Amino acid sequence: MKKWTLTLASALFSIFSGLGQVKTGGLLKELDSLFQMSVNLSDQRKFDQALEIMTKAEILASTSFGEASASYANVCYHFGHVHHAKGNYLSAEPWFLKCRSIREAVTGTENAEYARCLYRLGVIYYLTGNNYEKAEKYYLEARAIQERTLGKEHSDYAATINSMGNLYYYTGNFQLAEVHYLEAKDIRERVLGKENISYSGSLNNLANVYHSIGNHEQAAELYGENVAIIERTRGKNNAYYAGGIMNLAGTYLARNDFRKTEELYAESKRILEGLPNYTEIPSYMSLVEALGILYEKTGQYAEAISFHEKAKTLRENGLGKEHLSVEMSLAALSGLYWKTGQFLNAAQCFMEASVMRRRFLSDATRHFSEKEVFAYVTSFEKELDMQLSFAAGYVSHAPAFSGTCFDNILFHKGFLLNNSYHFRNADFADPALTDKLTQFKSIQAQLSTEYAKPPSERNHGQIAQLETQANTLEKDLARTIANFGETIRQVNWQQVQAALSPDAATVEFVHFKYFKPEPTDSVLYAALLLTPGMEQPLFIPLFEEKSLEALLPPPGKNRSEYVSNVYRNEAIAALIWSPIEPYLQGVNMVYHSPSGLLNRLNLGALPDAAGTPFFSRREIVQLSSSRQLGTTPASRSKSGISAVPQTATATATLFGGIQYDMDSTAIAPAATDALAINTRGLAFSETDSTLRGGSWKYLKNSEKETTNIAGILEQAGIPATAFRGYAATEEAFKRMSRQGSSPLILHLSTHGYFFPDAGNGKAGEPVFKSSDHPMIRSGLILAGANHAWQTGRPLGNREDGILTAYEISQLDMRNSELVVLSACETGLGDIRGNEGVYGLQRAFKIAGAKNLIMSLWQVPDFQTQELMTLFYQNWLLEKMTVHRALQAAQDEMRQRGYEPFYWAGFGLVE
Repeated sequence: MKKWTLTLASALFSIFSGLGQVKTGGLLKELDSLFQMSVNLSDQRKFDQALEIMTKAEILASTSFGEASASYANVCYHFGHVHHAKGNYLSAEPWFLKCRSIREAVTGTENAEYARCLYRLGVIYYLTGNNYEKAEKYYLEARAIQERTLGKEHSDYAATINSMGNLYYYTGNFQLAEVHYLEAKDIRERVLGKENISYSGSLNNLANVYHSIGNHEQAAELYGENVAIIERTRGKNNAYYAGGIMNLAGTYLARNDFRKTEELYAESKRILEGLPNYTEIPSYMSLVEALGILYEKTGQYAEAISFHEKAKTLRENGLGKEHLSVEMSLAALSGLYWKTGQFLNAAQCFMEASVMRRRFLSDATRHFSEKEVFAYVTSFEKELDMQLSFAAGYVSHAPAFSGTCFDNILFHKGFLLNNSYHFRNADFADPALTDKLTQFKSIQAQLSTEYAKPPSERNHGQIAQLETQANTLEKDLARTIANFGETIRQVNWQQVQAALSPDAATVEFVHFKYFKPEPTDSVLYAALLLTPGMEQPLFIPLFEEKSLEALLPPPGKNRSEYVSNVYRNEAIAALIWSPIEPYLQGVNMVYHSPSGLLNRLNLGALPDAAGTPFFSRREIVQLSSSRQLGTTPASRSKSGISAVPQTATATATLFGGIQYDMDSTAIAPAATDALAINTRGLAFSETDSTLRGGSWKYLKNSEKETTNIAGILEQAGIPATAFRGYAATEEAFKRMSRQGSSPLILHLSTHGYFFPDAGNGKAGEPVFKSSDHPMIRSGLILAGANHAWQTGRPLGNREDGILTAYEISQLDMRNSELVVLSACETGLGDIRGNEGVYGLQRAFKIAGAKNLIMSLWQVPDFQTQELMTLFYQNWLLEKMTVHRALQAAQDEMRQRGYEPFYWAGFGLVE
């Protein structure tokens, strides 16, 4: 009896359980049906009806399964999808966030549904146009989960890769965007086939890249294929087709085929305006802007302004006022208002766009690598050039505009340099972050070794892998570094002005491609002058670049007669200083930050009509940027950096009298035995070189220079370590800086080199001359370097003795207040826009050195040791400030009758 009862009970339980499963299955089917209805209605842009359906789905899921269930997570996902399709991204975000939270609690993170939710969040943050950091974070996380759970051959994985391409495309990194688009296209072709809207979307995105880089024919071919697929699979009356022909029209516009452009735009407009809520469709917003561009190109400016104003309003209403596309509308309107004589409106748009641009770039440093930020910065170069061009002729129409220009230069000049310095020298409380930074620097060191090899001997696969690893680590660190605000701290002109003493002024030199507002082939230079009493900075147009080029030595002619002529020629000073002089009445201290070709001149040494250098009449201090005044006013006296270091903590290291030919018997003791420095430094070759550059011959006056300086340091009570002869190795230099205790004073008396970019160079040339990396083509020569210079390989298992700027930038020189590069051309390098000189100057600044003395040409050996001896005497014994000590030494050399070639080549950069 008991057994029968149990059997019946079990049977009844099974029946009712089955009924429960049937009921549950029916509810799930009903939910799925509601979800599909909402998707279909969204595709038809019937969003109100779709939201009504989703409200029913929410009630069903919450009452039947609860709000902590996977079913309710699906409701949240589809609610987010409807708001996303509608373009209401702010409403979509909380639904996707809730979906993510439920998924994580119920199903965990290692599943495709959780990854899909992360992907959707990434899309939302990307589309808002002002939160690319979160977008990339979610994309990367989704991609990693999808790779583990679905594999790479899946449409979800392809969608994430494609969206990452979108992110890189809109931040100007077209190369990385193309890589992602191609990968997504290939996966979609294999998984979904070519007759698919996702595949055609990949074609469209690739076409966007080619169109942006000027390859309009290839873009047109892909756009055409995209349109054909959409027509076959979805017909013509939809937003996909309208957007496709709009993009195709852009290629005709780029080739000035206005008839075909207008025809396609008209068809796109007809289709879009026939759709519900068409003003909320992103493609329609883009079309309105495109029509504005068309009318501008055909000279119909009133119509162009009307369409750009409408595009701006639509974007502000639909995407928010902080969206990147709103900045693009402002940039377009500023040029149009300029063309039509509406100067006040133009200035207002320029100023609003500037504020947005600075914010976008600041945000980019939080999650992009330096290479990616550089691409993003480059995408805004034309806008900055146009703004400065407008200021050159029309600043009087909006007095506050000069202040905006000054703020922009404070932000843009050395933006990446400032970012790199703070990033590489950040102090981490978290050991895990410290380990990551150490790993990052280790990879950079490996890359440095590979870059220094001849191209035929490089492991290109390993280089690509290392570059990818470094890029990933750098971005990860940028996202996780706490208090990284100093990197992106913005300084305005009022803060700089407040830091100036009553008798001081600062001059920001700028150079820019000249627009009026159509582009020209001219490059103009201007000065932004600021003194304590000014209500606004003063914008002073100066000269065309070709006017200065005509007065400078021909390429490769930096010899005595050419250089001395420059610094005897008052015409150069007339171009640069004469327009500024009338505003310097009562000014005794002039800070200045050069730009463009001015980086290749010692501006303080230029003469007036009487032949007197500028620094003889006023104290002049060169800065990387005037922003230094606004960030460190407390540490700056009215005369510059401290006159004499505190001897209780000061140390000095000298490199000089170096043997560039090294035999194998000298290697081991020189590299390891610090006590052998003084004796091994006595065995010198008698071969002399008259210039500190060129053939890497022994410099006999370099030994005299370091001996004299060591004596002065001893008199000043500053202990010094000298590396001479065979002991002045690259290993010794790197060991000194890697210990985290670089000397307060570092003096390098040796050969230096800089080679301008000459394409891929010639076969057989050393990589240091032919490299495409500017920081490899600039460096210092240390012991034993001749072997590597001639053969491309180091002697034995050791460093090659060629200390490149790239290598220096990886070191820690934060304790060094002054680095003196008593060598040839150490102040030169590739000049790259607002980032200035890519060479030794940049390298030591990234490494953390505070002040640099560098040379602008191949300086003579004997006179250089004389100049350096005078400088150290003035600084340490006569207790002058550093910049005054150098200028006084140069003035003394001038008064002794030396030509400018022998003393004007050195400058101090604070």
